[in-house]
Amino acid sequence: MILLAILEDDERRQETMKRLLADAFPMAEIVLFDNAPDMVAWLTERLADVDLLCLDHDLVFTPARAGGRSDPGTGQDVVDFLVTRPASQPVVVHTSNWGAVAGMVGPLEQAGWQVWRVIPFADLKWLQTAWLPAIREILRQRGGAELAVAPDAAHT
Repeated sequence: MILLAILEDDERRQETMKRLLADAFPMAEIVLFDNAPDMVAWLTERLADVDLLCLDHDLVFTPARAGGRSDPGTGQDVVDFLVTRPASQPVVVHTSNWGAVAGMVGPLEQAGWQVWRVIPFADLKWLQTAWLPAIREILRQRGGAELAVAPDAAHT
């Protein structure tokens, strides 16, 4: 079983990510978060179980969230949490916010985390042409043959 935790607030991206990952890794469990506080709370209990983390930076404010809060935080909030824990899982940072990249990638790398940077482009096309290949490579390196990876199912 592969467990992937993803911070992404865009519903179209979420749906595409779920579809691509389900095709490529049929046995994967995918946990999606649209806000940093919920992801950090979940990671507090489940970080050791996670095989890969994917983080966006900018998240959209919403009028109604659990507890009456509207601030979703940012991917930086998750990074701030991760650097207080022993480095273990690879992290993919997928934000187009160039100003935020160094603040996310730098502290993670300094704390010993393996970080991959994927640059969004061409609406959703980058998910299949850049993001998914990075995910495949990371998981291949981490688990080799034991990760029931479907051969290029997402490239059809």
